[in-house]
Amino acid sequence: MKKVIAALMLVALTASVSATLVNAADNMAFKGTLRAHACTLHPDDRAIQIDFLDLGTHSLYLYGGTADQRFDIRLLNCNVNVASDVQVTFQGTPNNTIPGALALDASSQAAGFAIVLKDAAKQQLNLGDMSSSPIVGADTTLEFYRRVQVEPDALVNRGIVPGVFTASATFELFYP
Repeated sequence: MKKVIAALMLVALTASVSATLVNAADNMAFKGTLRAHACTLHPDDRAIQIDFLDLGTHSLYLYGGTADQRFDIRLLNCNVNVASDVQVTFQGTPNNTIPGALALDASSQAAGFAIVLKDAAKQQLNLGDMSSSPIVGADTTLEFYRRVQVEPDALVNRGIVPGVFTASATFELFYP
């Protein structure tokens, strides 16, 4: 009999707690602002192909990499009333020995170097870091640079492996 009474008390207590949870008042609200697009990405810049052409291992050993080479991301129909700045972030697989640099894709035959991205001032732009640029008019060109940089061990040990290489990155645009 004591077991039956204890079981009934447990059921009554559970029902009481359940009823309290079901009757809770609204305690969360969501709100925000939907803005118009600040700019449109130029159709030719949706998938940018950057060709380093043929690189010689001799010059890579001599200089530790290539010279900076410019590439652009073009924005069209910008509305400065919506946003006056754009922030760009590059994402990709990071190189293990050059902090912030883009690793070569696993399918690459070449090895011993990475791709370094730079902002308009030619300062290294690490993967995941934001670069901010003003929107200067209806059409705005964002200027960036890239270079091949030899990994320190490959430079010291002459460990550059020649061959075809690719590296893949994604860029994201943010309008603060």
